Amino acid sequence: MAVSKILLDAGPSEAGWSKWETANRCLQLYALRHELGEEGLTHLKRGGEALTRGAIGHVGIAHHYARIKARKNGEDPDQFYTTEAAIRIAASSWGFEGDRWVDPVLDAMDDYCLHYGPEDADGIWPDDGLELLAVEEQMRGYVNHPDGDHLLYTQRGDLFVRDTRGMLIPGPGGTRGKICYLDHKYVGFLNNDTINRYALDGQFLGYTWFGRQKHGDEFGGAFLNLIEVSGGRTSRAPKKRFRRVPCPPSPEALAEFPQSIVDAGRHIEALKAEGRSPWKWPRRIAAGNCWNLWGPCPAYDYCRWGRKGQPGQTA
Repeated sequence: MAVSKILLDAGPSEAGWSKWETANRCLQLYALRHELGEEGLTHLKRGGEALTRGAIGHVGIAHHYARIKARKNGEDPDQFYTTEAAIRIAASSWGFEGDRWVDPVLDAMDDYCLHYGPEDADGIWPDDGLELLAVEEQMRGYVNHPDGDHLLYTQRGDLFVRDTRGMLIPGPGGTRGKICYLDHKYVGFLNNDTINRYALDGQFLGYTWFGRQKHGDEFGGAFLNLIEVSGGRTSRAPKKRFRRVPCPPSPEALAEFPQSIVDAGRHIEALKAEGRSPWKWPRRIAAGNCWNLWGPCPAYDYCRWGRKGQPGQTA
């Protein structure tokens, strides 16, 4: 009897930054996603090309590392789909838009392996200075506030490693021997602005919040594992397309991180206590909020046209 292979495509964690960030960004969007069930979700447009590219790429690279980790642990790597098979399966759930990204993502993964070193037939990975500890692991904790609020916060980590040789940050004061969290980011263009935009991303604040609690002085930080993906097959230039860098520090935002979750939770509970219909929760209408670098907000058409609206009227 054939054994089903594992597909690592878990999506957002149960109470992670995606949930709380949505509440801080726009409570109407939060209500459509989390308070109105399937009916609310029908009024949301699926993400644009950046989300599609990232979702497909994440599935592929998760299998790349899961298979390496299995080999190193003496387990059967074929319990997981191959990287290519996983990418194709993930893309199929995104329809035509997903199909369009299969080749570019596979191309980027090929170059990624050339850049950092592919595992050989025996599962030996040239980048052995990074000991693989966990792939796609969910962390759970509670945000405690002096006023008594205790809110569940979860985060799924892409890749946890121990930097046995100080490869991520070399030299004194670097990451040698420390546990580091790597988050894969598939980007259309890689420059310093790409890096700086994550400095105030709650996902990375959450990594640091968890890492310091779980590992103390052993924690080496949260890192961006940046992978540039072009819109089609290109000439290979792996040294220009990949970077692993620590997320820029934001000590003030990190100190206020638990409070931002508490504030989001209180706003949600206040609206529920008020009895306001989730179809009419507050909308944070602003040009940069409703249409940003990644395109229109998923609730863009709903906020323009309402429940009986004209879906697709974005031009």
